[in-house]
Amino acid sequence: MLVEYTPQGQDMQTFEWRPGRVKLKEAAQIEFRYSKESGEKGRTYEQFKQDVRLNSAVARRVLLHHLMRRVHPSIRFEDVDPFDDEVVVVFHRDELEELRVGMEKDTSLSAEEKANLLARLDAEIEEAPEYDEPGKAAGSTTTAPEQ
Repeated sequence: MLVEYTPQGQDMQTFEWRPGRVKLKEAAQIEFRYSKESGEKGRTYEQFKQDVRLNSAVARRVLLHHLMRRVHPSIRFEDVDPFDDEVVVVFHRDELEELRVGMEKDTSLSAEEKANLLARLDAEIEEAPEYDEPGKAAGSTTTAPEQ
Protein backbone atom coordinates (compact mmCIF):
# COMPACT_ATOMS: atom_id res chain seq x y z
CA MET A 1 0.00 0.00 0.00
CA LEU A 2 0.98 3.58 -0.39
CA VAL A 3 0.91 6.15 2.39
CA GLU A 4 0.56 9.69 1.08
CA TYR A 5 1.55 12.44 3.51
CA THR A 6 0.88 16.02 2.50
CA PRO A 7 1.74 18.50 5.25
CA GLN A 8 -0.04 21.83 4.81
CA GLY A 9 1.79 24.01 2.31
CA GLN A 10 4.32 21.30 1.40
CA ASP A 11 4.74 18.74 -1.35
CA MET A 12 3.27 15.27 -0.96
CA GLN A 13 5.57 12.58 0.34
CA THR A 14 4.69 9.06 -0.77
CA PHE A 15 5.84 5.99 1.11
CA GLU A 16 5.35 2.39 0.10
CA TRP A 17 4.48 -0.02 2.90
CA ARG A 18 4.43 -3.76 2.44
CA PRO A 19 3.13 -5.08 5.78
CA GLY A 20 4.73 -8.50 5.28
CA ARG A 21 8.14 -7.01 4.52
CA VAL A 22 8.75 -5.46 7.94
CA LYS A 23 11.59 -6.86 10.02
CA LEU A 24 10.42 -8.52 13.24
CA LYS A 25 12.41 -6.02 15.30
CA GLU A 26 10.50 -3.18 13.63
CA ALA A 27 7.19 -5.04 14.01
CA ALA A 28 7.90 -5.36 17.74
CA GLN A 29 8.63 -1.63 17.95
CA ILE A 30 5.35 -0.93 16.14
CA GLU A 31 3.48 -3.23 18.55
CA PHE A 32 4.99 -1.42 21.53
CA ARG A 33 4.19 2.06 20.20
CA TYR A 34 0.72 1.07 19.00
CA SER A 35 -0.17 -0.54 22.34
CA LYS A 36 1.03 2.55 24.19
CA GLU A 37 -0.78 5.04 21.95
CA SER A 38 -4.03 3.06 21.74
CA GLY A 39 -4.11 2.55 25.50
CA GLU A 40 -4.56 -1.20 25.02
CA LYS A 41 -1.77 -3.45 26.28
CA GLY A 42 -0.51 -6.24 24.09
CA ARG A 43 -1.73 -5.04 20.69
CA THR A 44 -0.20 -7.29 18.04
CA TYR A 45 1.30 -6.42 14.69
CA GLU A 46 -1.62 -8.25 13.04
CA GLN A 47 -4.09 -6.05 14.92
CA PHE A 48 -2.08 -3.00 13.88
CA LYS A 49 -2.21 -4.01 10.20
CA GLN A 50 -5.96 -4.55 10.41
CA ASP A 51 -6.45 -1.18 12.10
CA VAL A 52 -4.44 0.53 9.35
CA ARG A 53 -6.83 -1.08 6.84
CA LEU A 54 -9.76 0.20 8.92
CA ASN A 55 -8.30 3.74 8.78
CA SER A 56 -7.59 4.06 12.52
CA ALA A 57 -6.09 7.46 13.30
CA VAL A 58 -3.72 6.00 15.90
CA ALA A 59 -2.59 3.25 13.51
CA ARG A 60 -2.00 5.73 10.66
CA ARG A 61 0.07 7.98 12.96
CA VAL A 62 2.20 5.05 14.17
CA LEU A 63 2.63 3.89 10.56
CA LEU A 64 3.62 7.36 9.38
CA HIS A 65 6.20 7.59 12.15
CA HIS A 66 7.57 4.16 11.20
CA LEU A 67 7.89 5.20 7.54
CA MET A 68 9.33 8.63 8.26
CA ARG A 69 12.01 7.08 10.49
CA ARG A 70 13.34 5.31 7.39
CA VAL A 71 14.12 8.72 5.90
CA HIS A 72 14.74 10.66 9.13
CA PRO A 73 16.09 8.12 11.68
CA SER A 74 16.13 10.59 14.56
CA ILE A 75 12.51 11.78 14.22
CA ARG A 76 10.56 11.36 17.44
CA PHE A 77 7.02 10.04 17.61
CA GLU A 78 5.93 13.23 19.36
CA ASP A 79 7.06 15.18 16.28
CA VAL A 80 4.71 13.22 13.99
CA ASP A 81 1.28 14.76 14.57
CA PRO A 82 -0.40 15.34 11.20
CA PHE A 83 -3.92 16.54 10.53
CA ASP A 84 -6.32 13.73 9.60
CA ASP A 85 -6.59 14.80 5.97
CA GLU A 86 -2.81 14.95 5.56
CA VAL A 87 -2.37 11.15 5.73
CA VAL A 88 -4.05 8.95 3.14
CA VAL A 89 -3.58 5.19 2.79
CA VAL A 90 -3.96 3.87 -0.77
CA PHE A 91 -4.28 0.13 -1.30
CA HIS A 92 -2.72 -1.68 -4.24
CA ARG A 93 -4.93 -3.78 -6.46
CA ASP A 94 -3.68 -7.14 -5.11
CA GLU A 95 -4.33 -6.00 -1.53
CA LEU A 96 -7.91 -5.03 -2.40
CA GLU A 97 -8.44 -8.29 -4.26
CA GLU A 98 -7.27 -10.16 -1.15
CA LEU A 99 -9.75 -8.16 0.95
CA ARG A 100 -12.48 -9.01 -1.56
CA VAL A 101 -11.84 -12.74 -1.23
CA GLY A 102 -12.14 -12.43 2.53
CA MET A 103 -15.32 -10.39 2.24
CA GLU A 104 -16.87 -12.97 -0.09
CA LYS A 105 -16.37 -15.58 2.63
CA ASP A 106 -17.78 -13.33 5.38
CA THR A 107 -21.01 -14.81 6.74
CA SER A 108 -21.79 -11.97 9.16
CA LEU A 109 -23.20 -9.70 6.44
CA SER A 110 -26.62 -9.86 4.85
CA ALA A 111 -26.68 -10.65 1.13
CA GLU A 112 -27.61 -7.04 0.36
CA GLU A 113 -24.87 -5.56 2.56
CA LYS A 114 -22.30 -7.91 1.07
CA ALA A 115 -23.37 -7.07 -2.49
CA ASN A 116 -23.11 -3.32 -1.79
CA LEU A 117 -19.69 -3.64 -0.17
CA LEU A 118 -18.39 -5.89 -2.93
CA ALA A 119 -19.60 -3.43 -5.59
CA ARG A 120 -17.79 -0.56 -3.84
CA LEU A 121 -14.68 -2.71 -3.47
CA ASP A 122 -14.81 -3.66 -7.17
CA ALA A 123 -14.86 0.04 -8.08
CA GLU A 124 -11.83 0.64 -5.83
CA ILE A 125 -10.02 -2.32 -7.41
CA GLU A 126 -10.50 -0.80 -10.86
CA GLU A 127 -8.82 2.44 -9.76
CA ALA A 128 -6.11 0.93 -7.55
CA PRO A 129 -2.44 1.01 -8.57
CA GLU A 130 -0.66 -2.23 -9.42
CA TYR A 131 2.84 -3.33 -8.58
CA ASP A 132 5.27 -3.10 -11.50
CA GLU A 133 7.71 -5.37 -9.74
CA PRO A 134 8.00 -6.66 -6.19
CA GLY A 135 8.39 -3.72 -3.84
CA LYS A 136 7.50 -1.03 -6.39
CA ALA A 137 4.09 0.32 -7.31
CA ALA A 138 3.21 1.44 -10.83
CA GLY A 139 3.73 5.18 -11.11
CA SER A 140 4.92 5.39 -7.51
CA THR A 141 7.11 8.20 -6.32
CA THR A 142 8.14 6.25 -3.26
CA THR A 143 10.29 8.19 -0.85
CA ALA A 144 11.19 5.29 1.42
CA PRO A 145 10.63 1.75 0.16
CA GLU A 146 10.23 -1.08 2.63
CA GLN A 147 13.30 -3.25 2.87
